[in-house]
Amino acid sequence: MNKCETEIDAIRNKIYEETKHMTREEQAKRLRDKTQKLAAQFGFTIIKSANEAKVNHKP
Repeated sequence: MNKCETEIDAIRNKIYEETKHMTREEQAKRLRDKTQKLAAQFGFTIIKSANEAKVNHKP
């Protein structure tokens, strides 16, 4: 393996170890929280997906 693949594998293993005993809901919350933190840090906004927009849309 090259250096990049080794680093990516290390990151994947770390994430797996952190989340392996979490429920799907806990994993989703972790991802949302992490995404919000990055959005605030780098100044970008997160929009709803098309699926979420359809669920919340009232004709």
